[in-house]
Amino acid sequence: ETFYIHRKQSGQCDCQFRLTADSEGYQVADPIINRDAFRVIADTGQIVRIVDGIVSQLLWWIERTARPTKRTDWQNIQPLPDQKTRLNVQIVITGDQYEKLRWGYIPRAMEDHWFYFMEDDCLYLHRSWTGFCIFQVTFAPADDGYKAVEIWANRDPDQYQGDADYDRDWLTGFLQRIANS
Repeated sequence: ETFYIHRKQSGQCDCQFRLTADSEGYQVADPIINRDAFRVIADTGQIVRIVDGIVSQLLWWIERTARPTKRTDWQNIQPLPDQKTRLNVQIVITGDQYEKLRWGYIPRAMEDHWFYFMEDDCLYLHRSWTGFCIFQVTFAPADDGYKAVEIWANRDPDQYQGDADYDRDWLTGFLQRIANS
């Protein structure tokens, strides 16, 4: 598969390359650098270092997402506080949705506000900036997928300002986004 690295603002392609996998990990193959994208930089060595940095970040990301996300994949993770409430929300998800949740999510940019992962059958949803655990959702197999059998929401006012109605709507919307991703 060929990867293309584009500038966010202009959409200009800076470079492209393929990745090959072996027992040692991933290797870059067939790199092509758009010299026009770097024409203001005369030093070829500096261009190579910039592209190498971009590719290194991509490889780091691929390595981290080649397995389900773990609690240790994010810094400053805080447990759900003692100030919590159990939500009475009926949630059933499909096997495909459960599998997507099981892989978790590691934020890629400051705009990504959530980090989540699963341990056993419990989904932990944390705010990415603070590490606060906002929701814990335990799933159990059901006839038509998986059913949320226990949902806890953070009620520490210093960490989270939600209420039961908002939490129900947010969790439902979150699961719909997972289903459509």
